[in-house]
Order: sequence, then structure tokens, then C-alpha cells
Amino acid sequence: MVCVTMQRSCQRLIREGERIAAEKDAALAVVHVARPEDDLLGNPDEGEALNYLFTVASEAKAQMQVLRSAKIAKSLAQFAKENGATDIVMGQARGRNQAVLRSILGEVERQAPGLTVHVIQEQENELRPYVPEASMLLEPEPEL
Repeated sequence: MVCVTMQRSCQRLIREGERIAAEKDAALAVVHVARPEDDLLGNPDEGEALNYLFTVASEAKAQMQVLRSAKIAKSLAQFAKENGATDIVMGQARGRNQAVLRSILGEVERQAPGLTVHVIQEQENELRPYVPEASMLLEPEPEL
């Protein structure tokens, strides 16, 4: 399972997910969680990026789904469980988004134990298994 944002650069995450799925002879799913208030197609750049990611997912023989939810981690964990995901691929966050990503990953691991989490480094495109910090496992998902 690959988690993407509305950025063309997320294609690297789909490619890594495709590689992992091929190694495991498994199906690939690509997921974007949009908050209910998000205007998915109101921004031409984001709409174009989302369309591009649908194309990349299709080329990787993956289904891409957009979920609407204010609770990103809960939605990702539920999707992973319902679809039998064994691995989750996400991109590295920068700046203040790092804390949000750590919180989301910690909550996904709590709600869907057993997932192998991979965080793809932005520059290196290097796959690294995610190792949670003990402190982040106690943080609930931020309410937005």
C-alpha cells in the first residue's frame, strides 16, 4: 500500500511500492486521504498532479483510491486491514510536517499492527524500514 499526497513527486513512492509488490507477488494499492474540506480539483496544479498519479498507478497495475476523512491515520489503518496490506510506503516529511508524519505512522501502527512501514527519503530515493521512536507511539493522532 502506497500513501501519496497531491504532488507529482509521489510517483517515486508508487515505483517503490511496485517493486515491493513484485518481490512479494502481491497486489498494489495507492491511497490518498483528503480531508472533507479539501477542494481536490480547485487547484489546477493539484488536480493535474492527482491525474498524473492515477496514470502512474495504472502503469504500475495498481488501483488508486482517494478517501475522504478528517482522520488520516484511522483511514489508512482501516484501508490496510480491509485490503490485507502487509507493507505501507510513505514519503519523508520535512519541517513541521515531520511531527505530523510521525504521529500518523505511530497511529497506523497501533491500529494495524504487523504492517512493515517504509519511509522513502526525498533525495536519495532509498527505501528504509520505518522504526518508531518510543515517545511517538504514545501520541494520539492530532484532531484537525
